[in-house]
Amino acid sequence: MKPIGKLPNILRQAHQAIADVADNADSWRAFLRSAAYTTHYAFPNQALIYSQRPGATMLADIDTWNRAAGRLVNRGAHGVASLGTGKMAGNVRYLFDIKDTHPAGKGAKPLGWQITDANRYSTLQALQEKHNAESLPEIFGLRQPCLWHSTANNWTTICKMP
Repeated sequence: MKPIGKLPNILRQAHQAIADVADNADSWRAFLRSAAYTTHYAFPNQALIYSQRPGATMLADIDTWNRAAGRLVNRGAHGVASLGTGKMAGNVRYLFDIKDTHPAGKGAKPLGWQITDANRYSTLQALQEKHNAESLPEIFGLRQPCLWHSTANNWTTICKMP
């Protein structure tokens, strides 16, 4: 999709993006996979992000990347147009995915965290201790017996219902 700008255009795009994701079950599921990475954005912005960059995983504006996150936005990168909120309400705000950035030098801060094979056990143990849980399902508030199975970076839950 080509870049969009100007508030009337982005409002039209937001309405279209929402209609597109609600079109059928497959579109909705694909949108939900994308929205899982953008939970702190409002639904219209999630739909806009999905319509412009469905594979985006970590988005921020250029100031956040360049100043707070210790990363620089790549020259020539195209932002994802979104509806401004708060002080930016009524304006177009451009967001950049982490794939559009690079570390700002040797002192760059690590971003977020993820569970890997190397840290899986210590991360789960820390979660269990923090939440006084005896098992992984208890961390997430599941009290029924469950079998948790890890495959290719995904956790699958199989629970027996009482």
